[in-house]
Parts: sequence; structure tokens; C-alpha cells
Amino acid sequence: MRLSELIRADTERIIREWEEFAKTLSAGVSLPRWLLRVHASAILQSIAHDIETPKFPVKQEAKGEGSPGPSSMSQQLTSICESNRDLIWSK
Repeated sequence: MRLSELIRADTERIIREWEEFAKTLSAGVSLPRWLLRVHASAILQSIAHDIETPKFPVKQEAKGEGSPGPSSMSQQLTSICESNRDLIWSK
């Protein structure tokens, strides 16, 4: 099974385990469970999509050096985070 297939098939289990791990952290920020789950799911789907997307050698090399380059999924995820910034960081 490819990693992207595993992520898509086991998204719910991955999120549950991440939630359990997150409970052990004391970041001082209390976010609603539904918000954490939505963002975790979006991140996992973005990762799976990125893994499945063919890359040109130049783009792959840039990503290896930490420069992701433009991608519609990453732009969407950034937009979601920016539009929910106040909700995410408000107490």
C-alpha cells in the first residue's frame, strides 16, 4: 500500500491517535475539538494529494530544499487557516 493510500484509508484512526497525543501537550491554547479535526483532516488530505501529484524534477528538487512552490491545495489550506485565524487563536 502506498503512503497516500494509507493516509486516505486510515484518516480517522490517524486523527484519533493525533488527538490522544495532543492531549499530552500543554500549549495553553484550548481549541474546539471539531476545529482540530477539520484542520487535521485537511492537512492529511493535502499530504496525500501532494504525494500523488507528479512532480517535475526541478520542483521536486526545490521541495527537497524546503521551497514547496505553488500548489492549489497548499494555497487552499493557507486560505482556510488565514480565514479562521481569529477563531483559532481566540480564547
